[in-house]
Amino acid sequence: MTANVYTGDIQIEDADFHLKANRLIVREDDLSLAFSGSDESGSFKTEGQTVKNFEGHQVAQNLPLEYEQYSDDDTATIVFKKLKRIEQNKKCYIEGFWKQDEVKWNFSATLNHYKPQT
Repeated sequence: MTANVYTGDIQIEDADFHLKANRLIVREDDLSLAFSGSDESGSFKTEGQTVKNFEGHQVAQNLPLEYEQYSDDDTATIVFKKLKRIEQNKKCYIEGFWKQDEVKWNFSATLNHYKPQT
């Protein structure tokens, strides 16, 4: 299975914050991600790589959140519970949760294949 890159908005349960997958690179054994978003503290970005846990979920643990307005030690853990490439790999459906400061938000999205701007 080859790597594919996807992008799009991620729907957060209760809409407490906005999250976008700038790039989600899906490979056979792991994912690489570059996400951005905004919450009550301002705009942030994070990036990292997942590992498969004992339940078979892809987990990016303790990713540093880089806020534009200030410097802090905030981190988030992102767990992908479902990931399915659809429409001949042109889209990717994801489900999981974002955990920050011991609070967990469920998310889901159907991401589109990433097309670099030329």
